[in-house]
Amino acid sequence: MERATTTCPECGAPHAPDLRNSSCVGLYWRHEKPLPKTSDAATRNHHRLAHERGEQLAAKRVTAQDALDEAIKTRQQALLSGDLDDQRALDKMQAAVVAATSDQASIDDALAILAQHKAEAEVQLAAERERIERDAAADKLDKQVAAIEAALPGYLEQSRTLA
Repeated sequence: MERATTTCPECGAPHAPDLRNSSCVGLYWRHEKPLPKTSDAATRNHHRLAHERGEQLAAKRVTAQDALDEAIKTRQQALLSGDLDDQRALDKMQAAVVAATSDQASIDDALAILAQHKAEAEVQLAAERERIERDAAADKLDKQVAAIEAALPGYLEQSRTLA
């Protein structure tokens, strides 16, 4: 199954449309705000790699689900219309279902861990964004204070002249 991909404008990672709501989310990653421009290269690279790993796992999840569906269908057909005395064949089909279920569960576990890492990274990025915003506000206040201090001697001199 060929999936269309787009490039994430925030981190540059390729990801596919989310079929549930037709929005571009990669591994269900939604960018609330762009990554800070001052975000270090390691943070950006980690984010990009997480996107790529998420896409790979999401593709494997689709494949695992297809394999599980096929194994279940095969087992059902054998139970409904096959030779019920052929225990070897029935055991083989059951083993295929168990293996496919295990594969899917392991991928789901990896996706859950990746989602947890994503949440932790978003907390760190939010803290970094807030720090950048605080630094910008502090710089703005410093400039305003400097402008007031520069204007104050002239204001005091004019006040003395008028008094």
